[in-house]
Amino acid sequence: MLGSAHSFIHMRLRNRQATRLARDATANAAGLQRPRTPALDTGRPTGDDGPLTSHPPTQSSTDGPGSERVAVRRRRRSQLVILALGVLSVGLLTASPVRMVLLPHDDEPQSPDGIVVLGGMGQERADLGIELSKSYDVPLVLSSSATWFANERGYRCSLGNAVCLARPRFAENTAQEAQYTAELVAERGWGHVTIVTSSHHTARARILFRQCLGDQVSVVGVSRPDGPSVGERLREIAGILAATTAQHAC
Repeated sequence: MLGSAHSFIHMRLRNRQATRLARDATANAAGLQRPRTPALDTGRPTGDDGPLTSHPPTQSSTDGPGSERVAVRRRRRSQLVILALGVLSVGLLTASPVRMVLLPHDDEPQSPDGIVVLGGMGQERADLGIELSKSYDVPLVLSSSATWFANERGYRCSLGNAVCLARPRFAENTAQEAQYTAELVAERGWGHVTIVTSSHHTARARILFRQCLGDQVSVVGVSRPDGPSVGERLREIAGILAATTAQHAC
């Protein structure tokens, strides 16, 4: 009777084991047929207890196609600015008053009857005037401050080796110098005079003197050791515009 009990228990255990194996096989088969649903990717780092932050990530303003379009627009604007500055520079350089001041030139003296040195700071004007006066053996005419610098070289109106351009006072500007010179030329019956001034001033002087003397005048310039300042160049440009519009000498 004890043997029958053991047999019964053994049979029950085998049945339970068989049932468990059948259940596991069924579950495995169901897992193969039904794919797992992937977890939703939130784009956020996760820890053991879920997302580490409850706030969605912020997209950088420098990423993505929108930022590329902004960069392209900025490059185009920069190119347009550079192009505009280039066109403006060329326009300024080719404009007549600017070109005349930045690129001055001298006239060729044509057997002058007199050398007129305009007033202005610098020994170089008087020195060139004295040199030309000697070369052509013609009178040296001095205006305003030119008399001071010529005095340093021994040329004085009181000595008779120079002529002062005073009517009766010295001229206060280049336009008056042109007027006084035209009167002197008429009085002495001169056919041609050469004007000596600074290189950056030759263009304006040429315009004003030709308004009074026409082709009876030539203008030559001499450069200062330190050169003209930006302010002096700008004043010359403004003076040329005025001389060619509303402020004629004659």
